[in-house]
Amino acid sequence: MGNNECKLNKAQKRMLKDKEIYNHFNLENISSSIKTELNKIVHDIDD
Repeated sequence: MGNNECKLNKAQKRMLKDKEIYNHFNLENISSSIKTELNKIVHDIDD
């Protein structure tokens, strides 16, 4: 797997920045909808 395959794309980064969780976050303090979206992103990266 190349390095670029593990990087977030611009849309993913923008979503995280919009929710103010791009550089640091505590999973316990974010909403379940954001957790769901993050799980989708991770799933897409793993595929």
